[in-house]
Amino acid sequence: MRARAAATKNGRRRSPERVIAVFSDIHSNLEALQAVLEDMEAHGVTERFCLGDIVGYNADPALCLDVVRRLDCPVIQGNHDREGAEDEPLFGYRELARISMQHTRDRLSDEQKRWLRGLPLILEDPDFTLVHGSLFEPKEFFYVDSILEAEFHFANQQKQLCFCGHTHIARVFAQADIAEDLFLEEEAELRLEDGLKYLVNVGSVGQPRDRDWRASYVLYYPDSRRILYRRVQYDVGKAQQKINAAGLPAALGERILVGV
Repeated sequence: MRARAAATKNGRRRSPERVIAVFSDIHSNLEALQAVLEDMEAHGVTERFCLGDIVGYNADPALCLDVVRRLDCPVIQGNHDREGAEDEPLFGYRELARISMQHTRDRLSDEQKRWLRGLPLILEDPDFTLVHGSLFEPKEFFYVDSILEAEFHFANQQKQLCFCGHTHIARVFAQADIAEDLFLEEEAELRLEDGLKYLVNVGSVGQPRDRDWRASYVLYYPDSRRILYRRVQYDVGKAQQKINAAGLPAALGERILVGV
């Protein structure tokens, strides 16, 4: 969206504060994605960044990919984006993942797959870094689920702030001398402090796994150094019906109802 300049007291115009939305792990959930984009609009977002895994698991991989591409925002590659763009046999997958990945591959066009294959693994903004999983060997898509895994990540983080997804759990790690797992309350607001590095997991738009079914993403206000977690309700029943209509396993529809 095009931001409007704000007026100052003396009548001059000044640029508005940057309002940055960072979102991840849509996983073919069109209803959740649309609700999140509407919430971004309501909060005056000026920039968007997508941390990958647009596709996988749910019913609408091609439609979700089209929506994200029309945003014309920076996007990085997630592991499901990479796998969804490949044609290698799906050996070694658990049944649930294998069926959902085959569904994804069958619905993406050759052009969409080429676009996914061309996505970068890391993006650098002047103020922050973006990665899907971890800056420790990013092409391996390691999870950051523990203090030790956060330490491996922080050893490769140069900027104060990095955003990630991948685990589907809204979570923040901070490091001064050692890493710390910060407790997040619902709709948490984080203020960045000097002398600390932060790894901010934005959670998942389309398949949260922290027992809150609502879509998760974050707003970042760099001028005031604030990060606000957003949880957005959407038509989860419709998303579940589409999963069932597509012939996908019922477990996929059940998990988005409870956030696991």
